[in-house]
Amino acid sequence: MPTAAAVLRAKAREEGLKEGLKEGLEKGLKEGLEKGLEKGLEKGLEKGLEKGLEKAITHLILNLPGKSDKDIARLLAVKEVRVRGVRKRMVQAVADALKNTSSVKKIAGRPGYTDAFVQSVKNFLQI
Repeated sequence: MPTAAAVLRAKAREEGLKEGLKEGLEKGLKEGLEKGLEKGLEKGLEKGLEKGLEKAITHLILNLPGKSDKDIARLLAVKEVRVRGVRKRMVQAVADALKNTSSVKKIAGRPGYTDAFVQSVKNFLQI
């Protein structure tokens, strides 16, 4: 039969393990949540900046038709390749829309596309 002291030591050890586990779990969860939140905010900020930059590039392409990709890239301090990519996606979207209808007005009525831009794509594609 275990002595009273042995029983107390076993109980104390068990309580200590429970406390340690509880504290470790709390600390681990807290650190994990903080890191997760930090990473989530960072990713969200990156995505927001990307979207904002794409919108700015699109706006400049549409409103400064005489400017080259290089000029727009300089204005926004981005690489010319990024501006070219946005322009390419815009042209592709208009080209896809022109497959369904040849009406410049219908396509230009959509948000983000001007008559001049749609007409220039139409002329470029020789439709």
